[in-house]
Amino acid sequence: IVGTTNGTMPMIPIDAYIHQCNGISKPSESKLSGHIFFIRINTEIYSHYNMVQFTTTILKFATQGEKTGWTYIIVPEKIAQQLRPGSRKSFRVKGKLDNYIIKSVALLPQSGSDFILAFNAAMRKGTGKRMGAQLQVQLQLDDKPRMLNKELMECMTDEPAGLAFFNAMPKSYQHYYSKWVEDAKTESTRTKRIALAVSSLAKKMNFSEMIRAQKKDKGDLMG
Repeated sequence: IVGTTNGTMPMIPIDAYIHQCNGISKPSESKLSGHIFFIRINTEIYSHYNMVQFTTTILKFATQGEKTGWTYIIVPEKIAQQLRPGSRKSFRVKGKLDNYIIKSVALLPQSGSDFILAFNAAMRKGTGKRMGAQLQVQLQLDDKPRMLNKELMECMTDEPAGLAFFNAMPKSYQHYYSKWVEDAKTESTRTKRIALAVSSLAKKMNFSEMIRAQKKDKGDLMG
């Protein structure tokens, strides 16, 4: 909300003030006709101005190491740099894929300059789209801290070798396991996923290898 300290200027929404003041988009104070203006940014309004929108095609890796079989979309370098300037490391975003809301999703850097966003089963179901379809994308930085699943980490202490393998992974990879556990729809499925994650990590299997090895049990694990 924007206004003058002496009340001579009424309080107006920050988005209107931004247009009036040639693109002011961060907290500041300025003098105008002897008055001091203070801007208090509503974080939801401010984050809107950091949102990027684009249209892309859903793709799928054939053979790509641990990403083999992944469905994904490309986030071009120019767009990624608008979200986090100068970053060449993985970072998390939120927004919409068509009308499907996403939160705390990792953008992963590729060998070139672009990033990718893994288009997982929940996203495919939520959008009703598969490889080859066009997708409307809205993204903004999501810097809310993420915690690893407590139950998973407690069980990992019983497998020191698996825990060491897990701890050596990038944080974004660790969260694949954690989110997979937390996305379980029932307590029994959550327990099965924890047990599978612990045993797979003890065998030094990454997340993709674990999932591919368990495809025959997919129905049981996805419940």
